[in-house]
Amino acid sequence: MKDYGNSHYDLVNHPGRTVDSKVKHEMIMTPAECVVRRFGGVYRLCNAVNAYQGEDAVKLSPSTVYRWMYPKEKGGMGGLIPNAKVELVLRAARYSGVLIVPEDLTPKPFHKMMLK
Repeated sequence: MKDYGNSHYDLVNHPGRTVDSKVKHEMIMTPAECVVRRFGGVYRLCNAVNAYQGEDAVKLSPSTVYRWMYPKEKGGMGGLIPNAKVELVLRAARYSGVLIVPEDLTPKPFHKMMLK
């Protein structure tokens, strides 16, 4: 099994080598994927949001979160979290002890190409 701990070292010291798949995946992760990964998965994100909201609120379903990651052509959000849910997700993260930094929610240049 390959150790990804030295991916940068391998790229710098071996000219002509392509970016390995793990490094490439990190570079093109959408905001929705970043947030889901920070929580540890779609179901953990939903559980955290639903626990934060309490019993009386409308529950966030896994299918809704998956839809955030679908391309726009397939009826998804193209990797963006809807504006109406961003604050809720951030509050649930704080409540659950999950660190989300502003860069996690900012579309990168690669993401903009995917949204067209």
